[in-house]
Amino acid sequence: MALFALSSGVSAQTITLSQSFCSGTTPCVLTYHNDNTRDGVNPNETRFTPSFSFSSLSATTVSVDGLVYAQPLYVHSLHSGSNGSVGSCAAGTNVVFVATENNSVYAINAVNGSTCWQHHFQTGFFPETPIPYTKLATNPSGGYCYNLLPQAGITSTPVIDVSITPPVLYAVSSHMVTLSGGTTYSQILHALDATSGSELAYTDLTSDLGSSFVLRVENQRPALALSKASNALANVYVAWASNCDYSTVDGTNYPYDGWVAGLQPNYSSVGTGFSLLGTFTSEPTGGTYEGGIWMAGSGPAIDSQGNVYVAVGNGDAPPTSSAAKYGDSIVKVSSSLAEQDYYTPNDFAQLALGSGSNPICFAPACPPGQTYDIHADSDMGTGGVVLLSSSELVSVGKQGMMYVVPYSATANSKMGGLDGGGYLTSTGSDPTTTDCSTATSSSPGYIYQCFWAISSSLYDGTKSTNGIWGAPSFWSAGGSNQYMYGVGLHDYMFWYPYVSGTPSTFNTSAVVESDHEFARQGSSGISVGGTTSVTWDNSNSSNGVVWALDSNGYGRYNPNTSSFVSSNQAILYAYPAVPGNFNPSGQVTELWDSNQLSSYTTVMPGAVKFSVPTVADGYIFVAGGTPSYFGTTSCPAPTSLPFSCAGQLTILH
Repeated sequence: MALFALSSGVSAQTITLSQSFCSGTTPCVLTYHNDNTRDGVNPNETRFTPSFSFSSLSATTVSVDGLVYAQPLYVHSLHSGSNGSVGSCAAGTNVVFVATENNSVYAINAVNGSTCWQHHFQTGFFPETPIPYTKLATNPSGGYCYNLLPQAGITSTPVIDVSITPPVLYAVSSHMVTLSGGTTYSQILHALDATSGSELAYTDLTSDLGSSFVLRVENQRPALALSKASNALANVYVAWASNCDYSTVDGTNYPYDGWVAGLQPNYSSVGTGFSLLGTFTSEPTGGTYEGGIWMAGSGPAIDSQGNVYVAVGNGDAPPTSSAAKYGDSIVKVSSSLAEQDYYTPNDFAQLALGSGSNPICFAPACPPGQTYDIHADSDMGTGGVVLLSSSELVSVGKQGMMYVVPYSATANSKMGGLDGGGYLTSTGSDPTTTDCSTATSSSPGYIYQCFWAISSSLYDGTKSTNGIWGAPSFWSAGGSNQYMYGVGLHDYMFWYPYVSGTPSTFNTSAVVESDHEFARQGSSGISVGGTTSVTWDNSNSSNGVVWALDSNGYGRYNPNTSSFVSSNQAILYAYPAVPGNFNPSGQVTELWDSNQLSSYTTVMPGAVKFSVPTVADGYIFVAGGTPSYFGTTSCPAPTSLPFSCAGQLTILH
């Protein structure tokens, strides 16, 4: 058993490289979408099945000091060394972790909602605040991005390492410090003792990434990822895109790029915190820009060899040997973030710029005369990367396409490279009916499957309003019970059956849909799609449940008009993972939704963008804002700090 000292300027303590938590089938959720495949499946849930009596659920609400965009994480029976306490809670407490835009992390007792500990990040000796939205990048005319109101603090989902004792929670916070000499901005990667909340180490990512990284332009939205080999130190990965595609700071344009940084904690080195393993930039050549790594908050996927996979939206392409540009691509990089492999669809120019005078129709059976399918800004990268198996992965995008791509953890040049369809410019001469080559394995850009995953019954003529803006889930219980689940904008949840074979593919003719239309067309809310999750007990191949939040009530304030766009509770839906219960219209009938709860308008939190429910150990955790957190008499316009209407965690049990 090896001992190391993990230190910073704040504290120092002994770290033991041994696992005391969440081993085997213990029901824990330590990272976004449950594991590094990002498949969204919790296989250790025994309480919630399709036959569960949802009417027995009760709710506990917990107020926190800021809006919550990060997915809640969960550790069963947490304790400190020698089974000591967890902050103010007793040893063995079941703990849910919540991170807020006010730069706080909470450890909350899942049974009664009491706070075990709260850590509010203030890493320096001077007063610090989260970064107000008015200090982030604007558009060229000075217009603000209103996605994060009123401040940017912790936006991404943290990650927890339970392979060491005490377990360590990693999170990235955003800071602004104003002194007589001016204002500085930073983003800090922290390591916290998950049992006490004490700070163990931190590093200023702004300094680590160098002068070409412009913090006020870059948005750290994707979840953190953690990778480690047996008995080795952890690698922590952090990724960035932008704020609303804006890049003007104090009148100067700083085009954003997609970034990934890999860092390793120095357990044995006092005061140094972390070492930088490497960086990846999606658009590293001169004069290029964009290529953000958004993924609707999903974290990078990591394969069995520690390679990292991200989906890149917008930007220049193709990635050639002379100019490594990865706009609108799926990219594999090594554990030290060196480029390894990629796939770029042949219509990458249309995805970024629109199809212009040569539009394409992607629908399986296009209506006569319908030839306008690609609008500008229809990029990939809106749902991250999901590893289906050791040889296949999936990614989705705003244009509604599902890409099933080959990959290998141990070899490169497997993902297809640049698609060879030949449609390479916005004025190309050969529009086609599909944007991927699947004919033969020798074809350039060959991938296993490419299909339109949006409901044809709701197609409105533009993919820009029907794309997939959330991470899908993939459940494989064996046999015929293997499905991909997802929710597009203005769409129903889908179940695509997965058929094992060489290669394995999805049966697109057997897709079924939910009886609820998420983000209903014609409503006043902001459509944000949805991210699904799946639970089952890993034994009965028919008892899975698929969960999704309808966040159509996502509230957003526009200071230019002094008005609010929607502000309602998130609505949680539960459906059978095996779609056997249909209504007269042939749609899958829901098992339950949170509108059936007593006093649901105050019990459920206010909806936030790309929110993901966490279901584990017989609990359901949903986080966001306080109910009706924008636009009510008790919640004034969020144009200044401190923001009086903060966040809420709802625990259903």
